[in-house]
Amino acid sequence: MKDIIKNVITILIVAVIGILIGRYVLGDDDEIKKAREQIVRTQAEVDSLKKVNAKIAENLTRVENNNRRLEEEKIALQQAVERAVGRLNRIIKEINAYVGTKTDLVRELNRILAVPLQPLPN
Repeated sequence: MKDIIKNVITILIVAVIGILIGRYVLGDDDEIKKAREQIVRTQAEVDSLKKVNAKIAENLTRVENNNRRLEEEKIALQQAVERAVGRLNRIIKEINAYVGTKTDLVRELNRILAVPLQPLPN
């Protein structure tokens, strides 16, 4: 009888250990499955963020190029304005230094204005 009780207790202990191990293993499988699903979701999010980052980089490059072009246009306009101001200053000096009749003044102004100002850059 002692042997039977001993065997039953051993079987029960082994069964409990088996159940505990089974739950532990199954629990790990569920956790592994959840972790794999999380990895897939995270990878999809990373891919999405890479696409967004590429679009932002493309837009940034476009804006930088546009800024460069606008800066070049600004410099060209400043130079054109400086040339025009210089020409106007020379005309004003010539008018102030002019000694003659009104008819001569009108003829001289027409001669000066016959040379058109250079057009401003686009």
